[in-house]
Amino acid sequence: MGSGRTRVLVNESIARGSAQLARLHTNAVDAERSLRVRIAQAPNDANSLFALAEQVTLRGSIEEAIALVRRGLAAAPHAEERRLWLARLELQRANPQAALAAVESLGPQSRATPEAQAFEAAVLGILGRHEPEIVIYE
Repeated sequence: MGSGRTRVLVNESIARGSAQLARLHTNAVDAERSLRVRIAQAPNDANSLFALAEQVTLRGSIEEAIALVRRGLAAAPHAEERRLWLARLELQRANPQAALAAVESLGPQSRATPEAQAFEAAVLGILGRHEPEIVIYE
């Protein structure tokens, strides 16, 4: 009798989880649709471009996310944290040279942060440029 009850609880848990995933998917689809409408109305709205980039990244569309982040940066060139995000997306796309270029485009203060320096050093290592990588760590 105990195993039957456990099976029912597991099935109910799976059903609840599936329902939650369906709601999240619907919300994500609705959010993406709303952001696309907003961008159609205001093509240079950096916040909407970045938000849409986050949405498409979640569904694995890295190429589209990169294009959206680039558009957002064109509209808001001082959004330094988004430049580092672009660098991470480029590396995820297996383009370390573009990732390095994105890091190098950071302003001096942003580029001097431990996070940016560690990322830059890692990319330099991937590119086999070990001397500049070591300089960062010194």
